[in-house]
Amino acid sequence: LRYHRTATQQARDTVRDNAHRAAGLVPVRFTHAQVRYEPGYVEEILAARRELAGRGLSLPLFLHSGETNRAESENLYDALLLGAPRIGHGLALVRHPLLMEMVRERGVAVEVCPISNQILGYVPDLRSHPAVAYINAGIPVVLSPDDPGLMRHTLSHDFYAAFMAW
Repeated sequence: LRYHRTATQQARDTVRDNAHRAAGLVPVRFTHAQVRYEPGYVEEILAARRELAGRGLSLPLFLHSGETNRAESENLYDALLLGAPRIGHGLALVRHPLLMEMVRERGVAVEVCPISNQILGYVPDLRSHPAVAYINAGIPVVLSPDDPGLMRHTLSHDFYAAFMAW
């Protein structure tokens, strides 16, 4: 737990210490998997938001949530409650109709990574990828190659795979 707490605190410190750069835009990336078992991580994020709001800055969150093929994915709730404008992966969202409706109503985009999802075993057949349900429900869907350096493919490959399967 100490490592995870440190990751969140480092992210908060990075935002606080560098918010003056690039017109207040400071990228900090950590996935829910890195902090989801950390007690108090939501409080840390909210504290950072309050601190920055006092300086006239905002802290938008683009969170990886629901990257699982299991129904349990409490970080999807966190993403919506924290006002994330985009959910990375969101594979488990399809198992939560009420959350899907909330995502659609709020215009939250779901970033999907078809080839990565198949390689990692989350989706055995791209024809049954949850993104099809999201598109049919009117949820904005964004294609991404996930980790192109690691997976050795590009957005063009994901686009082609999605086009052929969906």
